[in-house]
Parts: sequence; C-alpha cells; structure tokens
Amino acid sequence: MTPFLYLLEARELMCDLLDALCGARVTTTTFVLAGSRPTCPRLRSLCVERLDRSLVLLGDAITAHTKPVFRDRVEGTGHLPPEH
Repeated sequence: MTPFLYLLEARELMCDLLDALCGARVTTTTFVLAGSRPTCPRLRSLCVERLDRSLVLLGDAITAHTKPVFRDRVEGTGHLPPEH
C-alpha cells in the first residue's frame, strides 16, 4: 500500500501542473475560442519543484518494492508452472 500512496502523491503533483497550465485537472486544453490561454507566470519554477518532488517519490516507491521485507513477503507466492 505504501508504494501506491507514494505514486498517488506524484500523480497529484502532475495534476497540479495541468491545473496551473490550463485551469483544469481533467479536461486539459490550452486553446480557447479567442486564441490560447495565458500561461502561469511561475510555471517553470512550479514544474521544476513538482518534478523534483515526483522523482523523489518515484525513488521511494521503487525502494519500497525492492526492500527485503517486501520481497520476503511476496517472493514465491502465486507461483505457476511454465505450462500454465
């Protein structure tokens, strides 16, 4: 569950970037009838900040998956022979 929560937080950071860029988190478009939307003045610094945090979260999620505690619990479970 922990790696999932790390990745969920990283997803939310990316949705924040979409929100800053186009004003919506789901329906993302930068074009409107009168031209294009003005960009957020601090978009560049926001991107750097959010991407740095996302990379840390991704590294933490990978570390949590490769720790011996996790591997000991899941290795060897659900084994299927090659013919199945």
